[in-house]
Amino acid sequence: MARCNYFIALLPLCLILAGCSNKPTAIAALTDAQSDSQLGLRLIETHQIAAARAKLTQGIIASSKASSPWYTLGYLEEVVGNNTAANADFRKAIALSPQSGPAHNNYGTFLCHRGKFNAALTQFAIAVKEPKYYDLSAAYENAGLCSLENGKQDTAKSYFLAAVGAAPYMPHSLFELAFIFYNEKNFGQSQYYLDQYLSMIQTPGAKSKQLRAYLKMKKHPALLQFLPEPIIES
Repeated sequence: MARCNYFIALLPLCLILAGCSNKPTAIAALTDAQSDSQLGLRLIETHQIAAARAKLTQGIIASSKASSPWYTLGYLEEVVGNNTAANADFRKAIALSPQSGPAHNNYGTFLCHRGKFNAALTQFAIAVKEPKYYDLSAAYENAGLCSLENGKQDTAKSYFLAAVGAAPYMPHSLFELAFIFYNEKNFGQSQYYLDQYLSMIQTPGAKSKQLRAYLKMKKHPALLQFLPEPIIES
C-alpha cells in the first residue's frame, strides 16, 4: 500500500504574489523566499541536508510572511527524524498562511505518517477548500491513501474518485481504485481503472500484473472457481 505523499512542489510565483502588497520590497522578499524554498527542496532530494537547512533558513529570513520555507523545513525535519521540530514547522507555515492548500496538505501528510488519521483528514479537507489551490487532486489522493492506511476502504474510494475527477492523471489513485473495485467484485470498473493506470506507466509492477491476470480469468466462467480471495491490500 502506498503512503501519503508530500507535494512540496511549490506554488507558481504568480499565485503567491497575487495576494501580497504591490510594494517592490514585499514582492522581492517573497520572490527570494520562494527561490530559497525551491533550492532547499532540491538539496533535500539530493540528501544535502545541512545545505538545505541553511537555504531554508535564508528563505525564512528573506520574508517573515512566506509559508513555503516553513513547510519545506517541516519536510526536512521529518526526513531526518526530528518529528517534534517538523510538527512545529508545519504549524508555523499554517499560522502564516491559514488558507494555504500546500501547507495543510503537507501537514496532513505528516500527521498521517504519524498515524493521526482523523487529524490528517481534517488538514486535507482544509486544503481542498482553498479556491486557488492548484493541486486539489493531490490532497484528495492523500486523503484516500490515509483512509486506506486506516482501513477505511469505502472512504478511501470516495477520495480517490474525487482525485481522478479533479485530475485524470493520478496513477496512485487509479491503481488503488482498480484494487478496491476488484475487492468489491465490480470487475468492469476494476478493469477500467487498471487500464487507465497501465496507460500512464512504462513498466507495470508485480501487483498490477497480478490483478490484470485475475481480471482476464474472470472473463472465462470455467476459471472463476480459481479466482483467489479478494485482494485486501494493493
